[in-house]
Amino acid sequence: MFKSMSDIDAVETTCKRDNDFIAETPRLILREFKKDDWKEIHPYSIDEEVIRFMPWGPNTEEDTMAFVERALKEKDKNLRKEYHFSVIDKSSVCLIGAVEIAVEGYKDLNGMIGYCYSRKSLGRGIGTEAAEALLKYGFESLGLHRIRADCDALNYGSQRVLEKNGMRREGLFKKRSFIKGEWRDDVHYAILREEWEARRTNP
Repeated sequence: MFKSMSDIDAVETTCKRDNDFIAETPRLILREFKKDDWKEIHPYSIDEEVIRFMPWGPNTEEDTMAFVERALKEKDKNLRKEYHFSVIDKSSVCLIGAVEIAVEGYKDLNGMIGYCYSRKSLGRGIGTEAAEALLKYGFESLGLHRIRADCDALNYGSQRVLEKNGMRREGLFKKRSFIKGEWRDDVHYAILREEWEARRTNP
């Protein structure tokens, strides 16, 4: 819960005033990036436990600022391909992670989702809740036909997030990614719009 009604008002007013409010779940708010978000993203971008499955990191401050800057530039494009959102924990009114949905093919209406969260948010179902909102945004707001996600074959937590949201495991790619000095296997997941709609009709 928020600490006070003023906390709720502050978050909701900021999101609506800046026209960056994207989605709200029982525990989270997803909104567009702001320039100063790098300050809250950076601490987990240098956390070895958080980034061990990521192709990037540990970041310098310049790396994290550049990432946020690229996301803000993408936001201003007329033909936007990437949508980066900050994930705000309602209980603390703090940024606890970032998610992305990218349009990979306008004609085929394909998209891809990705995410990363601070260590304090892990194991709480936050990833599952945010991914559900991200899929909803992709299918309803962006009109996508198919959404995929890839993750390290040893990242069982991420795989659970995708499976809990009805995404199908479609394949295993042996030694597809070179991460942290070694070749890693990738697991590919996907869900179609009709599959997502069927889950909403018959949860």
